[in-house]
Amino acid sequence: FRLCENEKPPIPYTSQASAWFDKNVTLWWINTVFLPHHQQKFGHSHCILVLDNRPAHAIDLSLLPEWCHVIFLPPNMTSNYQPADMGMIASLKIGYKLTMLSKLLEIFDEEGGFEGAANVHSSVFQGQQGLDYGGKATILDAMLILESIWQGDQRYAKEDGIRRCWRKASILPLEMNTTIDAEIGGASTSVTDKTLKREDCEELCKLMTILKVK
Repeated sequence: FRLCENEKPPIPYTSQASAWFDKNVTLWWINTVFLPHHQQKFGHSHCILVLDNRPAHAIDLSLLPEWCHVIFLPPNMTSNYQPADMGMIASLKIGYKLTMLSKLLEIFDEEGGFEGAANVHSSVFQGQQGLDYGGKATILDAMLILESIWQGDQRYAKEDGIRRCWRKASILPLEMNTTIDAEIGGASTSVTDKTLKREDCEELCKLMTILKVK
């Protein structure tokens, strides 16, 4: 993170001696990410946090403000009722892989790009030899890619798509589902998203041209 401004990660980050996701990490995420984001948008209005029933989520609810309500999904029902499993995670993974591979193609398919990356790679401190130097993605690389996807209403994290995932999970009240249907339509995918746009087609053709083997 020395490469970051003020050596501060671009998105919230924590670490611990054990790599396990435990109750401490859950509380850290709620207090550092979830609650500040909610307060920024809605103040101290009541909110509901939906979690699955994994042991790491079994936190002391008395530590949370009274306006934050936690609801746990039934056991073994994550794939049926978890909105993130209805397409959010899959879409994010596609965007991540596309961004990472496009970045590597830019380096290695330029004239002298491979040699240049190899020369610079050896002069960079270990742990900082990420995608910019033709190396494996570092934690910082992953953060920057994920941040670029989530910032704004972009292709792989569209607000309409996220709302469709919530509707597909069948955990919202009927009136909320009706509102979503009225605002974005009842289909799981919009007609616009089913049609390959001209700019997307051109980008795909460009990538296929780059990948051609001599």
